[in-house]
Amino acid sequence: MFLDSKDIPDIQRLIQEPHNGGIARIKGADISLSVALFLAVTHRALWLGGDTRTASSIARLGLPGVSHAINCLLATTPARSRNPLGAPPFDLYRIASKQDLLRDDWLLFCDRFRRSADAGRDGKMFVGVAAVLGEMGDNVVWHAFEADDKPCQAIAGFHVSSSTASFCVADTGQGFLKSLQRSTKWAALDNDHDALDAVVTKRATSRPSEAEGGGFKQLFNSLLDFNGLVILRSGAAAFHLANRGVERELHADNCTRVPGSAVTTVICRQAEPKELPLGKSQNGS
Repeated sequence: MFLDSKDIPDIQRLIQEPHNGGIARIKGADISLSVALFLAVTHRALWLGGDTRTASSIARLGLPGVSHAINCLLATTPARSRNPLGAPPFDLYRIASKQDLLRDDWLLFCDRFRRSADAGRDGKMFVGVAAVLGEMGDNVVWHAFEADDKPCQAIAGFHVSSSTASFCVADTGQGFLKSLQRSTKWAALDNDHDALDAVVTKRATSRPSEAEGGGFKQLFNSLLDFNGLVILRSGAAAFHLANRGVERELHADNCTRVPGSAVTTVICRQAEPKELPLGKSQNGS
């Protein structure tokens, strides 16, 4: 069994409805980067909220990457990489404040993704994509945090294979709808689908200094101009944007409400871009 972004609403239902096996039903599954980060931020939010039993049931699954991500979120500051100038296939970075995105560790993390993804080939595809990652992290602060003094659980991670490079930022914050409603221009939005549509098609932003969301505009242009896939999830909606030759394709889902939001990107040099399973060695044990 392989679980990726599209399965997150079903996983959320298993967490909310523990009868008939609950979350234990996915024990032993292969999972993508996006699922690993979702489970980690959910675990941390449940633990801090006092639901230690459900949080422990997630940790006991032993799924690839999850315990590593849980430990990453436990740290009081972003953990220093053992090899900051390396090119690992899998890496994580905790985001708990604006300051975390101003650290040299964040810049080094983004650069490790570029080195891992281009595998020494100096492809402009990955140089361009790596430049977008800072914007993805910054969007956590703007869209997920209710205020500077009201952060949420958030984490960034990447996974690189021989053919595909994936990057994901996941959080348990307020979501795109509530964020956009802070702006008078978008205050009339009343559901998660319309909020994501405003971000994707109208470049909506809650930033008072910007007329349109430059971060996501750059994200879509940089990734979809290449052989890329972008998945946006917030609340009860998910958008999948892909490059299909000369045309761009958008598929929208209304689904079970999932706390917070996530942005997942996948790029592939030749084949169809799709999420891949994390290796069993990425279990953080």
